[in-house]
Amino acid sequence: DEYLFRYLHAHKVARFDQIQRDVYPGYNEKTLYWRLKKLERNGFLQSRYGANQGNRKMFSISRKGFDSFLKRGDERRREFTSDAIDHDLMLLDTRRILERSPRVLSFLTENQLQTWNEYEDNKDTAPFVELRTDAA
Repeated sequence: DEYLFRYLHAHKVARFDQIQRDVYPGYNEKTLYWRLKKLERNGFLQSRYGANQGNRKMFSISRKGFDSFLKRGDERRREFTSDAIDHDLMLLDTRRILERSPRVLSFLTENQLQTWNEYEDNKDTAPFVELRTDAA
Protein backbone atom coordinates (compact mmCIF):
# COMPACT_ATOMS: atom_id res chain seq x y z
CA ASP A 1 0.00 0.00 0.00
CA GLU A 2 2.95 2.36 0.48
CA TYR A 3 3.47 2.35 -3.29
CA LEU A 4 -0.18 3.40 -3.67
CA PHE A 5 0.39 6.32 -1.27
CA ARG A 6 3.49 7.45 -3.18
CA TYR A 7 1.61 7.08 -6.48
CA LEU A 8 -1.38 9.12 -5.27
CA HIS A 9 0.80 11.81 -3.74
CA ALA A 10 2.83 12.12 -6.93
CA HIS A 11 -0.24 12.48 -9.15
CA LYS A 12 -2.65 14.03 -6.61
CA VAL A 13 -5.55 12.05 -8.10
CA ALA A 14 -6.18 8.76 -9.91
CA ARG A 15 -9.24 6.91 -11.12
CA PHE A 16 -9.96 3.41 -9.89
CA ASP A 17 -9.04 1.91 -13.29
CA GLN A 18 -5.69 3.74 -13.32
CA ILE A 19 -4.88 2.46 -9.84
CA GLN A 20 -5.75 -1.07 -10.88
CA ARG A 21 -3.64 -0.79 -14.03
CA ASP A 22 -0.59 0.87 -12.46
CA VAL A 23 -0.49 -0.19 -8.81
CA TYR A 24 -2.44 -3.44 -8.46
CA PRO A 25 -2.40 -5.05 -11.93
CA GLY A 26 -3.08 -8.60 -10.70
CA TYR A 27 -5.90 -7.71 -8.34
CA ASN A 28 -9.50 -8.70 -8.94
CA GLU A 29 -11.64 -5.57 -9.37
CA LYS A 30 -13.92 -6.43 -6.45
CA THR A 31 -10.97 -7.20 -4.14
CA LEU A 32 -9.30 -3.92 -5.04
CA TYR A 33 -12.53 -2.00 -4.52
CA TRP A 34 -12.81 -3.34 -0.96
CA ARG A 35 -9.12 -2.67 -0.29
CA LEU A 36 -9.43 0.98 -1.34
CA LYS A 37 -12.68 1.32 0.57
CA LYS A 38 -10.97 0.03 3.72
CA LEU A 39 -8.07 2.48 3.29
CA GLU A 40 -10.58 5.30 2.80
CA ARG A 41 -12.66 4.24 5.81
CA ASN A 42 -9.50 4.33 7.95
CA GLY A 43 -8.72 7.85 6.74
CA PHE A 44 -5.67 7.14 4.55
CA LEU A 45 -7.44 7.97 1.28
CA GLN A 46 -10.16 10.35 0.15
CA SER A 47 -12.40 9.93 -2.86
CA ARG A 48 -14.86 11.72 -5.08
CA TYR A 49 -16.69 11.16 -8.34
CA GLY A 50 -15.70 13.03 -11.47
CA ALA A 51 -18.41 14.41 -13.71
CA ASN A 52 -15.95 14.74 -16.61
CA GLN A 53 -14.68 11.23 -15.93
CA GLY A 54 -17.91 9.37 -16.61
CA ASN A 55 -18.85 9.69 -12.94
CA ARG A 56 -16.07 7.24 -12.04
CA LYS A 57 -14.59 7.21 -8.57
CA MET A 58 -11.24 8.94 -8.10
CA PHE A 59 -8.89 8.71 -5.16
CA SER A 60 -6.33 10.98 -3.51
CA ILE A 61 -4.10 10.52 -0.51
CA SER A 62 -5.36 12.14 2.68
CA ARG A 63 -3.35 14.19 5.14
CA LYS A 64 -3.37 11.18 7.48
CA GLY A 65 -2.08 8.90 4.72
CA PHE A 66 0.71 11.34 3.87
CA ASP A 67 1.68 11.93 7.51
CA SER A 68 1.64 8.21 8.30
CA PHE A 69 3.64 6.94 5.33
CA LEU A 70 5.38 9.70 3.36
CA LYS A 71 6.17 12.60 5.67
CA ARG A 72 9.92 13.08 6.10
CA GLY A 73 10.08 16.50 7.72
CA ASP A 74 11.70 18.34 4.80
CA GLU A 75 8.49 19.09 2.90
CA ARG A 76 8.24 22.55 1.36
CA ARG A 77 4.66 22.06 0.23
CA ARG A 78 1.92 19.54 0.94
CA GLU A 79 -0.77 19.07 -1.69
CA PHE A 80 -3.06 16.09 -1.43
CA THR A 81 -5.74 16.71 -4.04
CA SER A 82 -5.97 18.11 -7.52
CA ASP A 83 -7.45 21.43 -8.53
CA ALA A 84 -7.21 20.44 -12.21
CA ILE A 85 -8.47 16.85 -12.19
CA ASP A 86 -8.75 16.29 -15.95
CA HIS A 87 -5.29 17.75 -16.50
CA ASP A 88 -3.70 15.63 -13.77
CA LEU A 89 -5.39 12.43 -14.94
CA MET A 90 -4.11 13.09 -18.46
CA LEU A 91 -0.58 13.58 -17.10
CA LEU A 92 -0.84 10.27 -15.28
CA ASP A 93 -1.63 8.49 -18.56
CA THR A 94 1.14 10.43 -20.33
CA ARG A 95 3.60 9.20 -17.71
CA ARG A 96 2.53 5.62 -18.36
CA ILE A 97 3.26 6.02 -22.08
CA LEU A 98 6.62 7.75 -21.57
CA GLU A 99 7.85 5.18 -19.06
CA ARG A 100 7.51 2.45 -21.67
CA SER A 101 10.42 4.00 -23.56
CA PRO A 102 13.87 2.64 -22.73
CA ARG A 103 15.14 6.22 -23.04
CA VAL A 104 13.14 7.36 -19.99
CA LEU A 105 15.21 6.49 -16.93
CA SER A 106 13.26 8.45 -14.32
CA PHE A 107 10.05 10.43 -14.10
CA LEU A 108 9.17 13.02 -11.47
CA THR A 109 5.83 14.77 -11.18
CA GLU A 110 5.33 18.42 -10.28
CA ASN A 111 4.05 17.44 -6.85
CA GLN A 112 7.19 15.42 -6.13
CA LEU A 113 9.44 18.21 -7.40
CA GLN A 114 7.67 20.87 -5.36
CA THR A 115 7.33 18.86 -2.14
CA TRP A 116 10.86 17.87 -1.15
CA ASN A 117 13.99 20.00 -0.83
CA GLU A 118 16.24 17.43 -2.47
CA TYR A 119 14.96 18.39 -5.91
CA GLU A 120 15.46 22.12 -5.38
CA ASP A 121 19.00 21.48 -4.10
CA ASN A 122 19.97 19.18 -7.00
CA LYS A 123 21.52 21.00 -9.98
CA ASP A 124 19.83 18.61 -12.43
CA THR A 125 16.31 19.01 -11.08
CA ALA A 126 16.42 22.58 -9.71
CA PRO A 127 15.46 24.19 -13.06
CA PHE A 128 12.31 22.02 -13.18
CA VAL A 129 11.41 23.09 -9.65
CA GLU A 130 11.93 26.75 -10.46
CA LEU A 131 9.86 26.54 -13.65
CA ARG A 132 7.13 24.54 -11.86
CA THR A 133 6.97 22.08 -14.74
CA ASP A 134 4.29 19.40 -14.84
CA ALA A 135 6.98 16.72 -14.84
CA ALA A 136 10.65 16.03 -15.37
